[in-house]
Amino acid sequence: MDNFYSDKYNLNSYSKSGSGERYASSTDISPRPQRKERFDKESRARRAERYKKAKRTPKHPKVNEYRPPRKVKLKALKPPAPPKPPRKPKPDKPIKAKSIYRAPRKRKSPAKGALTVVITVLVVALIAGASWVIGYNIIRENKKKQPFHFSENVKISGIDIGGLSMEDAKAKLEKNRLKAVDDFKLIIIAEDKKDTYTKKDFTYTFDYDTPLQEAKIYSLKEQDIYDPPKGSTEPKDEGELKMPKLTLEYKFNKKSADKLSKKIAKKVDSEPVNAKVTKFHPFSGDRFEYKEGVYGFDLDEKDLASRITKFMRSGKKKETLNATGEPLAPMISVSDLKEKIVGLSTASTTSYNTPNGNINMATALKACNGSIIEPGDTWSFNECTGDSNDPKNGYKKATVITDRKLEEGYGGGVCQASTTIFQAGVFANMGISERHNHFWASGYALSGEDATIDYPGLDLKLTNYTDYQMFIECQMEGSVLTCNIYGVQEDYYDNVKMYTKNYDVVKKKNYSTHTYRVLYLDGKVVSKDIICESFYSLSKGHAKQDEDKGTFRTMVDGTTKTESKKSN
Repeated sequence: MDNFYSDKYNLNSYSKSGSGERYASSTDISPRPQRKERFDKESRARRAERYKKAKRTPKHPKVNEYRPPRKVKLKALKPPAPPKPPRKPKPDKPIKAKSIYRAPRKRKSPAKGALTVVITVLVVALIAGASWVIGYNIIRENKKKQPFHFSENVKISGIDIGGLSMEDAKAKLEKNRLKAVDDFKLIIIAEDKKDTYTKKDFTYTFDYDTPLQEAKIYSLKEQDIYDPPKGSTEPKDEGELKMPKLTLEYKFNKKSADKLSKKIAKKVDSEPVNAKVTKFHPFSGDRFEYKEGVYGFDLDEKDLASRITKFMRSGKKKETLNATGEPLAPMISVSDLKEKIVGLSTASTTSYNTPNGNINMATALKACNGSIIEPGDTWSFNECTGDSNDPKNGYKKATVITDRKLEEGYGGGVCQASTTIFQAGVFANMGISERHNHFWASGYALSGEDATIDYPGLDLKLTNYTDYQMFIECQMEGSVLTCNIYGVQEDYYDNVKMYTKNYDVVKKKNYSTHTYRVLYLDGKVVSKDIICESFYSLSKGHAKQDEDKGTFRTMVDGTTKTESKKSN
C-alpha cells in the first residue's frame, strides 16, 4: 500500500527552498528545478543586446545588476484523501421454497383514511373561508371610505337621484319638488270673473330628509356596506333586496291660500260708484241729466282662504268654488241728487266798462258756464277761458292794468267776470286755492272782494271739498254779470257771511284788506276764517274802497237768511 501511494504521487521527491517544504506545482508533483541561469550576468548581457538591436528598452535599466529571485508563497497542498476500499459483494440470499399457504395481507382502516380526508378538507375550507372573509372585509372597508353615492335607478316620487351625492340629490329634489305634488284643478268664481288655479299657484312644506335617509340605507345595503346602528333591533333582510317605494311627503302651506285670497280680492273688490250728474244744462228747465250709481263688492277673504285650504287637504282632483262677499251700495243715488242739489249761492256785479270790455266779460263767462267740479277737484278760470290775451279766442281791446299803468290791451274787463265767480265761490263755501287782488281797488267790488287774472300767470282757482259735484252757471245780461253755483248743502252749516276789514300801511300810500268768511248753523257761528289778504295802492289819486260790513249769501232761488240776534 505504501509503494502504491509513493509511486503514484511521488511523495519522496520534494524541493527545499525558503523556510519550509513546498510543492513546486499543484499539477506536477515532481520537484521544480532551480533556473539560476536566468539570472546570471551572461544571460542578462545577451538579453540586453537583443533589446538594443530591437531598439527596445529593457525592463530593468541596470542590466548588469543582479537581482535575487522573488519569493513566492505557495499554498500548501493537502494530501488527497485515501480512496475508499472497494465494496464487498453481498452474499446471495438462500432461496426459500414457496409455501402453499399465503397469509392474508393487513389492510388499513377505511374510517381512519376518511377522517384524514375530512380533516384535510375542513382545514383547507377553513383557511379559504378565513381568506375570503378577510378579503371581503378589506374590500368592504375600502368601499366605506369612498364618498357616498346613491345606487343607480333610485327614485323618490319619480325623481331619479341615482349616482348622486346626498347634497346633489337634495338639490335636485328641491328643484323638482312640484313633481311630488298631485295634479289638481281649482276653479274660483268671484263676481263675474272666473279663474283656474293649479299646484303651481300654491306653496308647500316638503320633508326631504326622511326619503333621502331611506334611499341611503337601501343604497348601502345594495352596495353591501350597510351597518345597522348600535342597539338597533332592525330585522335582517331575507331573500332578494327590493327597492322600497320612496315618496317625498309634503304639507300644504295655509299662507299661500291667504295670499291667493288677497290676490283675488284685489282683483274683484270695488268701491261703490255714486250716482252722478253726467250733463249740466245751465239756465234750462231740466238742468241735470243723471246716471245711477253702481254697487261695489267686498270679498270675504277669510272664508275663501278657509275653503281653499279645505280643498287642498281633501285630496280632490277638481273643485269649483264660488267666492262670497258683501255688496256695497253707493252712498248717493239719483233720488238723493234730485232731492239734495240746490242753488248754493249767487253773486252779481254791474259793469260800467266799454263795449269791448263788456264783450270780453261775456266771452269769459260763456267759457266758464256749465263747468262741473267733481268732489276733490280744483277748478281754474284760465283753463276755461284759455288765453284771454289772444284775439282768436274772441277777446277785444279794452282798458287793462299793465306795469302799474292803465293801457289798452286784449282781454280788458275779464277781471270783473272772475270777480263775480269769486264772490259766488266764497258764498258756496268753496276752497279758495288761488286769488289775486288788483293793483288799485276796483270800483265794481268792495275791498278784498275782487279777483284779477292775467293769463297765464295770475289765475282764480276754486276747490270742491264736498262729497258731491258742484256746478257753475254764469252769464251776462246787459251790464249785469251773474254767477250761480249749484251743489249739495252740507249739514254742519246753513248760512254764510262775508265781510272785510281795511288796514292802513306805509304812511297811507297803500292799504291792506282782510277778507273773512263766517259759517253759521241755526244762527250760531260755526267757523270764522280769513280767506285772503289784499294790498291796494293809493297812488295816482286812487281812493280807498269801502269795507264790506257783512253780506249774507243769497241762494239761487232768491232766499237769503239773515244773522241771528243771538250770534256775535
